Amino acid sequence: MLWMQWFALVVFLGGFLPIKEPVKGTASPNTDVPLDVQSEWLERKVGQVVLVVIDALRADFVLPENLLKQSGQFSRGEGAWPTVGHGTGNGDGGATGSPRRPKIRSLHDLIEDESELVNAFLARANTPTVTLPRIKALMSGTIPGFIDVVLNFGSSKFEGDNLIEQWKMANRNLTMFGDDTWLKLFPDHFLRSDGTNSFFVSDFTEVDLNVTRHLNQELRSNFDWDVSVLHYLGLDHIGHMIGPDGSAVGPKLVEMDQVIQFIKRELLETKERWKNNLPPLMIVLGDHGMADAGGHGGSSPAEVMTPMIFISPKELKLTSKSLMIKQYDLVPTLAWLTGVPIPKNSLGSLIFKEPGDISENYNKLQISKCVGGSGKIEDIEIMVEKFEENQTEYSLPMMFSGIFIALVSSWIVFDHDLIKNFTIIDWFRIVHILSLFSTSFIEEEHQTIYFIATTFVATLLVKKDQFKSALLGMFLLRIARIFNQTGDKWRHLAGFNDLLKQEENFHWLVLSFTITLIGLMILHREKLSLLCYSLVFIQKLADVFAERRVWPAQVVYAISILSFSKALVKGDISNFYKAVLPILAVITPAHNMIILPIHIILERIIRDSVESKSVLTAYYFFGWAIFFQMGNSNGLASIDVGAAYVGISSFNPLIVGSLLAINTFSGPILWTILAFANEEKPSYSPFLFFRGLEIALYLVVVTSLRHHLFVWTVFSPKLLYLGMAVTVVNILHTILIPTKCAKEKN
Repeated sequence: MLWMQWFALVVFLGGFLPIKEPVKGTASPNTDVPLDVQSEWLERKVGQVVLVVIDALRADFVLPENLLKQSGQFSRGEGAWPTVGHGTGNGDGGATGSPRRPKIRSLHDLIEDESELVNAFLARANTPTVTLPRIKALMSGTIPGFIDVVLNFGSSKFEGDNLIEQWKMANRNLTMFGDDTWLKLFPDHFLRSDGTNSFFVSDFTEVDLNVTRHLNQELRSNFDWDVSVLHYLGLDHIGHMIGPDGSAVGPKLVEMDQVIQFIKRELLETKERWKNNLPPLMIVLGDHGMADAGGHGGSSPAEVMTPMIFISPKELKLTSKSLMIKQYDLVPTLAWLTGVPIPKNSLGSLIFKEPGDISENYNKLQISKCVGGSGKIEDIEIMVEKFEENQTEYSLPMMFSGIFIALVSSWIVFDHDLIKNFTIIDWFRIVHILSLFSTSFIEEEHQTIYFIATTFVATLLVKKDQFKSALLGMFLLRIARIFNQTGDKWRHLAGFNDLLKQEENFHWLVLSFTITLIGLMILHREKLSLLCYSLVFIQKLADVFAERRVWPAQVVYAISILSFSKALVKGDISNFYKAVLPILAVITPAHNMIILPIHIILERIIRDSVESKSVLTAYYFFGWAIFFQMGNSNGLASIDVGAAYVGISSFNPLIVGSLLAINTFSGPILWTILAFANEEKPSYSPFLFFRGLEIALYLVVVTSLRHHLFVWTVFSPKLLYLGMAVTVVNILHTILIPTKCAKEKN
């Protein structure tokens, strides 16, 4: 039944997130560009084009505050830009009086001075805000599907029409230096290239120096290229590791400023360098933004609103129409500037053309054909909006099959005694399942989990006259939740860990994880545990001081895996958690480590009071309590990618993926292992019945609301988290069940 429920999710996702095949074929300059436009459109207006993509470039790292206010996008809450100071980088940002966020100063000053060399825009990116779909959108003008969140870790050749293909067909020479996602999407398209892996997020420096080292040769010696793509990853990596307010952000923006000034000086300001005597163009942009917590993937203003800066000599004479644009508007604009047809599937509109211009009419006609219109160009914006809302092609038979399989899995394990002997935790399970019918309760699911966990501890222990234990349990749960803000509504508020992460408080951070490790050593008084936690201390100390050290974590992994294997062979299931806990400790960020011993103590308090038939269901809630207390949420931006690189010196998708899953779902992992550590065998019927019911009913909600405004920002991320959690927990159960059964037979 465990894997039947997993299969239900897989089948449903196959229908809900189909891999959208782009319309193949490329636009032709002879047949797709109208005759009355060809002479003007296909004429090159610019010479060499440099596309500087700074991964995770927030708008407030570039644009002046008056433009940010003018946009009206960041008035309050998550992603609000600072007005006086940024404090922790969250919320309204003006309370603490700390300095403003650093800027790419040369761009900021040019924009603020309204230089005629610069046209600055605030570009809205569609969700999901991860690199793969953003590159596709920037080059094809399409809106990639949500499935690209998954494919982001294994990108392959992009088959749809795009600017890279159009430039190649027009015999333009292309170069690319930076994120190797470009090379995977567009293989064999670049005259010269040097790709860097985008997933090794602990590298802030080499990943960008590997791009910059080519600039001197390309700008001073090589004159054969027409378009050069420079994709810098360092800022994104800094965001994942330490957030937008980290000490490394300022120096990184200075580095990017120097790169931009070098290109401006060597290319734009050196007329004898201009290819074909045409003015060159540099475009600086972010593929996506950066959430206040440092990640991305969600839909907060800080993630979807990115700067797009056109820098060109006076001779080009570009005049912007509006501050606000859509990110894919870059596609027809670059097609016009470079003299190639607009890619067939582009939804973008020209940024610099005025209404009524014959070139704009071609652009609108192309969009009308793309969205399946009759070829008329009236109400084109309304047509695009409707197309965006209904672009996903769902497979309802597969979705209904997934729901049916989940319902069958619940029906098979259903026991009439379950109804007769309903416990309080069963009622809480029903309340939790019903809460998933609301978008607000999905976004703020932690509130439901915290309420249920705390109330259950109180009622469970008070019924057994254990008042002191009840108070202690409630106190521990309350302490654990103060460390991180999560959810959506209040995430912008600072948590206790935001204070610990500030540089002036690093000694308190060291004290925090030192006390944590001493506590774990006291709880597990074994020589091997002492060695492991000593190594964890060395690793965390290195992380706090930003030293790249991998051997302590690697030794912890080796010892823990050997200990787990030894316990597995001996059937010593009660000590499994002792073998796993060092791994959880070493990959958990230093500021979150104290949550682990809190829950170990909590489990010891309630262990003898929970009935065996309720253990798995009750421990389910406590596992999710850790999930949210660690700062996770049902949004993709809260995923802590940095934790997946602890002890890793190079990118390996299997190892990194495993560590990412272990860190994200450390709560369910820990409490599942603790459930099996008890002497009594846990009852599976209630757990499987309610989990199957939760899956089935949530799939019904997603199906019925598949055209809802929040389907990709609320329902889909939660569905991915649910599916991944089921996968991780099922693997654990598959290991633990045979071991438990073998031990009972002996």
